[in-house]
Amino acid sequence: MPLIDRSDLQFDYTWSSKPGNNPRNNPQTGGDTKSSLFRRNEGDEVLSLINEYAKDHEITNKREALRVEGLLREKLGEEDMTREEVKVWMDDLMRNREGTGSV
Repeated sequence: MPLIDRSDLQFDYTWSSKPGNNPRNNPQTGGDTKSSLFRRNEGDEVLSLINEYAKDHEITNKREALRVEGLLREKLGEEDMTREEVKVWMDDLMRNREGTGSV
């Protein structure tokens, strides 16, 4: 069960039900979400990534998960990155913030 859902998100996103826009149904990647580019303005992508990251890092409360959303919105640049690259970037950012006492 996902930690957060669409109604929890703090920012506005575009939402699409087209199969090609759903990271799990992308015919170009065969459903491989690791190699697909992350689209930071697509609600389905952001929601999926936040929930995956929370699960992988044992984040159990919504407030912490929504911090990930804030960092994605405020700190992630405009360069193209795969979902896996975004997760590595997030790991680095979280590790650096923990060292400074702010997350």
